[in-house]
Amino acid sequence: MKFSSKVVITSSIIIFASMSIMSIWQSRQVNSQLENIIQRSTNEIISGLIQTVDAHLNEKISIADYTSELITKNYSPQNAISIITEQKIKDSYITVGVGMESDGSVISNDPSWHPGPEYEPRNRPWYKGAKVTGKTIITTPYIDDKTQDSIISVGSPLLDNGRFFGAIFFDVSLSTLNKIIDQVSLFGTGYAFLVEANGNIILHPDSNLLGKNISSFLGDTKIEASTQLVDVNGKQSYVTFAPLVSQDWYVGTIIDYDKSHQTISELRNASAIFTMIAVVLAILVLIFTIKKLMTPLTLLNHAMEDAASGQGDLTRHLDINSDEEFSALAANFNLFTEKLRNLITQTKDLSDEIHISTEKTAKDSELSSSDIATQLAEVEQLATAMEEMATTSSDVAGNAQNASISAQQADAAATDGVKVINETTGAIDSLSGHIDQAVIVVQELTHSTNNIESIVSVITGIADQTNLLALNAAIEAARAGASGRGFAVVADEVRILAQRTQESTTEIRHMIEHLQDGASQATSVMNQSKILAAETVEKANEADQALNKIRSAILEINDMNLQIASAAEQQSQVAGEININTVNIRNISEEVSGRALQSTSEMQNQVTIVQQQVDILNKFIV
Repeated sequence: MKFSSKVVITSSIIIFASMSIMSIWQSRQVNSQLENIIQRSTNEIISGLIQTVDAHLNEKISIADYTSELITKNYSPQNAISIITEQKIKDSYITVGVGMESDGSVISNDPSWHPGPEYEPRNRPWYKGAKVTGKTIITTPYIDDKTQDSIISVGSPLLDNGRFFGAIFFDVSLSTLNKIIDQVSLFGTGYAFLVEANGNIILHPDSNLLGKNISSFLGDTKIEASTQLVDVNGKQSYVTFAPLVSQDWYVGTIIDYDKSHQTISELRNASAIFTMIAVVLAILVLIFTIKKLMTPLTLLNHAMEDAASGQGDLTRHLDINSDEEFSALAANFNLFTEKLRNLITQTKDLSDEIHISTEKTAKDSELSSSDIATQLAEVEQLATAMEEMATTSSDVAGNAQNASISAQQADAAATDGVKVINETTGAIDSLSGHIDQAVIVVQELTHSTNNIESIVSVITGIADQTNLLALNAAIEAARAGASGRGFAVVADEVRILAQRTQESTTEIRHMIEHLQDGASQATSVMNQSKILAAETVEKANEADQALNKIRSAILEINDMNLQIASAAEQQSQVAGEININTVNIRNISEEVSGRALQSTSEMQNQVTIVQQQVDILNKFIV
């Protein structure tokens, strides 16, 4: 970057920073003054509103007190009606009525108002408040059912020598106060409203908020005599509350922060624009001024460029006939080129000698690198062969050990097989014994079935005789006539029983025959199983002998495997030691080869550098 550019940039930064600081300070001062003005003006407006609202309410209360005194002095329904129907009373209030303590009756100055029998004045807030306090009170605002306006009721007690005998209500519309509050000008940046101490909204430009709590649009904002910066519907706003004197109500104002500070924003933007314009103008002035001041230096620079051109001609000199500062610079430059010309002449002579020496050293280094590369290749082949031999020996030892382990496992399996065969032989012998016992049991079962057959034959004979006797008894009963009918019935039942007995014995005989056939087949099968068991025992004995022979062969193989593994392990250890030594030799050779190659490369680089140095020095004309 040019020196003139640095001067311009530095000066511009200083000017910009100074004007920015001044603009920020000015903006803050204006902002502080504006906030004070807003606070002071807001307080004045709120104070005026409070006086207006208090005066309006006090006027309504004063008229109510005066009316109550007139009615109390000479009370009668006619007198009360005549007083509350006066035009001034009717103009001041929406409706005025009297509720009596004795019977709960009510009279009013509004002929169109008919409360109905369910209306009980003694339960109304204005009546209770006047009765409890013994003085005129104002109820909590509420929305009128007909007009949907926000109204309040003024309640005043009727006292006869301190005895309460009724109360008067005065319904007051808040529309007048609403108009007054709506007409309040807050510089076009906000609005005013009226709330109770508990936060319920009495008057507000948005009629939808009447009767609601301020938390619906102000969140957790506290009602207190102060100014707060609150988020209102997504916008920062100043919220101020101040209490009334006559009631536990508060006048509130909301002023939009952005609108109230719009002047400051415009001032800040204008300051930024003026600052940028001033910086641009300052830069233009600085560029023009520095260009004028740097003219002699520019001429000197052109002269030095002429001296530097022409293939590094150091025989040229600068003109020293110029301004005092620049003539001294030119004289020193001429002295510098004279000394530099002498040094370059000496350096060129030394470079020629170094170039010849480095070329010779580079050739010797190339020969050494070639010999070391041949040696490294031979060592690489030896190391590879030793690694393969060590790997083969290790594999042989491992395979021998694995074979020994497999032989041991086979021996264990054969031992288990012999044990299993012995157990199988014992089990088959035991099975053969049980089969013999089963044959005896089946034979006894056959003998028992034969005995049952003889018993069934006896039962069959008895049944035949019983049937014959029943037939004879039936014949005798028939001969006896009417006197033998009962006997005939018994004889018939006996005959039926004999027939059932014959049928049962026939079924039993068939079952016994099936049982005898099954016993015969079981006896035949058991005899065959006994023969097969004997043959199985013989085969198991033969298998036991074969497994014993296999065990003997496995033991011999295991001994041979152990010998092979021992020899292979010794061979692997020797090969490993040789391999380690070979690898060490190879590593040393690689390091020597690497260093030789690096030395050769460095020598080549040195030759190249020396040649470049010679070429550079040859460019100078001395």
